[in-house]
Amino acid sequence: PITPTNFYSHERTTSESYKKSSIIIEKSSKIQQIIKIIQTMFESEDNDDMECDTVKNLIDLPNETLVHIFSFINLTDVPSVASTCSSLNLICQTDLLWKRLFARRWITPQTQHVEALRRENADENVKTSWRTYYIHRSLQWKLWTPQFSSSASSGLFYLFSEGKLRRIEGIECDEIEENPEEGFAWMKNVVKEDIADYLIDDDKSYGLNRNDLASFLTENEVIALGITSAVFKKIGLEGLNLEQAIRKTFAHLKSPKSGRRTGELLKQFSYAFVEANKDNGIFQNHEEAYTLTYAILVLDTDLHTPQVKNKMKLDTFVSLTGQTVCSRISNEYLKEIYTNIKNKPLSGGKLDEPIIPRMNAFHTLAKRIFGIGD
Repeated sequence: PITPTNFYSHERTTSESYKKSSIIIEKSSKIQQIIKIIQTMFESEDNDDMECDTVKNLIDLPNETLVHIFSFINLTDVPSVASTCSSLNLICQTDLLWKRLFARRWITPQTQHVEALRRENADENVKTSWRTYYIHRSLQWKLWTPQFSSSASSGLFYLFSEGKLRRIEGIECDEIEENPEEGFAWMKNVVKEDIADYLIDDDKSYGLNRNDLASFLTENEVIALGITSAVFKKIGLEGLNLEQAIRKTFAHLKSPKSGRRTGELLKQFSYAFVEANKDNGIFQNHEEAYTLTYAILVLDTDLHTPQVKNKMKLDTFVSLTGQTVCSRISNEYLKEIYTNIKNKPLSGGKLDEPIIPRMNAFHTLAKRIFGIGD
């Protein structure tokens, strides 16, 4: 019977590509489910037509089954599987596999008709195979991120025109077809969670400038429309301590170049964090979270900027932060934050890319939070 152990026991070209494809397949829960189903089929006593002994590894499976299995892997993993052996290479070139990959990536009940018309009207040279058309469609798709950098409204309107952003139920078409260059007002009739999904999901937002995204989220109209709060909900701050939430947020965003916008972004982050963790009782309002967030960023800049010679000590951070933010916050909570920041900067270890990159910003924040001079 097929098991995860012997699932990969087939001819391979190199050990590295073999190991990589094995990891890819092993990590796919959907493929593991398929394996179990196939195993059950072959082990079934009622299935007299199945020749269990003839299926001992992956490439013994019928081509149709292999295509179905590999239609669940990520597009970036297809070349790794193809490099495993000549048999799987042929499977990865089949038109049926790329047709299914295309359907999984682009086809939904809402977009099925639009995608059919788009393919029908496409140039003949991009319709020679589903693989060719998939690449063509992907290049088209990537247009939204550069458009967002030049005009956030235009980039998101392109998503809407692609059928990726749903209208709020009950909204008619003519209530939303507005000129995106005129501002963000048209977004009030769009599902905000859809916008957040495309701004935060790593695959869907590939190539998106994270500084531009952070600046967009600090626009007054965007905040008022609820898009900023939807983005923070998509990031997911619930159940995290403040330091963990900051790290997770800045994995998706980069600090805006404007100091005013950076302050606004941290303010909105604080609102979202307190709302997501209102049951833990650590912060009574967003101002406390906002002040401690600034303190953490100051600490990160202080500890990991080479130009700062006299590094802040643990006792100093705990004492000053406890007095400034809230006396209810335990010393253990603050000590954990200090230790984590000291061991791993918020910038991920890149000392030349701190969250707050400018020294004058450090001095300003230090004075504001701790009353520290130059």
